[in-house]
Amino acid sequence: FLRLPESPRWLVMKGRAREALQVLKDVRYSDQEANDELFEIIDAAQLFDQNQHMEEEEVGWPTWCCGGISDDSKASSSHFVGLIRRVSAMFAHAPTRRALSLGCGLMALQQFSGINTVMYYAASIYEMSGFDEITSIWLSGYTALGQVIGLIFSILMVER
Repeated sequence: FLRLPESPRWLVMKGRAREALQVLKDVRYSDQEANDELFEIIDAAQLFDQNQHMEEEEVGWPTWCCGGISDDSKASSSHFVGLIRRVSAMFAHAPTRRALSLGCGLMALQQFSGINTVMYYAASIYEMSGFDEITSIWLSGYTALGQVIGLIFSILMVER
């Protein structure tokens, strides 16, 4: 579990389709399912390359750039318009919008819950609750262990 495989999409974008297929075979139930998904990824990567190439021709410089390459305000404006178009398309796509809302919502809840503060001061909190110093340190360690176990479980369950 300590070594996570590379993303199959990233491997395909780098021209390493065989490695992508092997990763997919490791995480999918059947070889047929892995092959089907690989073909979908390759099709999506080709479409992405075509769209990016068209945008680069339209703007005049690579779309992954954040500016500073050209002082031409028209090119900068066109890049900004392309960025706004892509962001609005992302929000228009319902599954993407739901995933983004869920991810941002969970992140906000985590920050509002103050779990980092609780974890940092766990030993002090246990001590203030009436446990002696040694016991509170051990309880703090068990709390951290629980967090690690939850993290391991989450890593194993990603994309299952």
